[in-house]
Amino acid sequence: MMQLMSGHSDSSFEPQFDGQLFYGLEQEPGGTEIKTNLAEIHEISKRLNDGVDVVDNADTISLSSVTINFEGEDLPIKQRVVHLGKFINDVADDPVLETISVYELARPQEMVESWMANDGETANDSDPFGVVMWPGSIIAAGELVKNREFISDDKTVLILGAGTGVEAQVAAKLGAKKVIATDNNVLTLTLLDHSVKAAGLVDAVQSAVFDIFSDKELPDADVVVAADVLYNPELAQQVGKRCQEVLCRSPRPMLIVTDSQRFHGTDFLESLNQGREAENLLEWEEVSLDRLTVAGILIEDDQEVNIKARLLSVKQSL
Repeated sequence: MMQLMSGHSDSSFEPQFDGQLFYGLEQEPGGTEIKTNLAEIHEISKRLNDGVDVVDNADTISLSSVTINFEGEDLPIKQRVVHLGKFINDVADDPVLETISVYELARPQEMVESWMANDGETANDSDPFGVVMWPGSIIAAGELVKNREFISDDKTVLILGAGTGVEAQVAAKLGAKKVIATDNNVLTLTLLDHSVKAAGLVDAVQSAVFDIFSDKELPDADVVVAADVLYNPELAQQVGKRCQEVLCRSPRPMLIVTDSQRFHGTDFLESLNQGREAENLLEWEEVSLDRLTVAGILIEDDQEVNIKARLLSVKQSL
């Protein structure tokens, strides 16, 4: 189950790993955290070795010959069944929410390696990391379940950096009238659409390309979710600006932010707390996910890991 700890500032949080981009690599004592620049990514990737524990869990991941067509190319994909009941108390016996199935790119390491080889650029000018499920989406899903009273048949949920869509499906299954799942990567949204269609949720979930660096205002919503999108300094800063945009709206939407990577999110709350009274400062909650099975990204096989992440949840105002 998810375990919540007491509130934390940015600097007091210590991650379980250098970063879950490299699942299975434990942090060296006294070592520095990995940053997402290419030189350090290349360097740390050399440490990947046969000592990493590989998970063979047939009911968690389904390898098949399924493909999706993207820009004229058939890309192999795989289904991941996420057992939310293992991590979220309130859904353990709920047949609708106990499991969520999403589709991931079968071999994400090929795309990541291409991204690395081209100095952090891709053909569609977007990073490749949204093509697999990340731990923050499960934590965000748990917070949505915990606050299901804010998600009824007349409410809209906006997701920034929706990835494969775990939290989008949960919001729809909780009864949201509309779920706007945004990302700047068209391939990521293609995977999300495939998952949503398979789940029978196309009437509730609307995917949309949205660049948070654009001048466009965020769509109106009653709940805003940003899960695991603080993984480089520019992105973390911009997500902070967008969260400030959310918090300044009246009425204020509910805001859920999760961070299991913590590459560059360390000044995220500092910027959000500027101008707030001392008694109203926002704090992270530390969250643990034990024995979570995830894609290895640069490791070909799945990994089973214990995750120490963080959650920010700001309630809706009337």
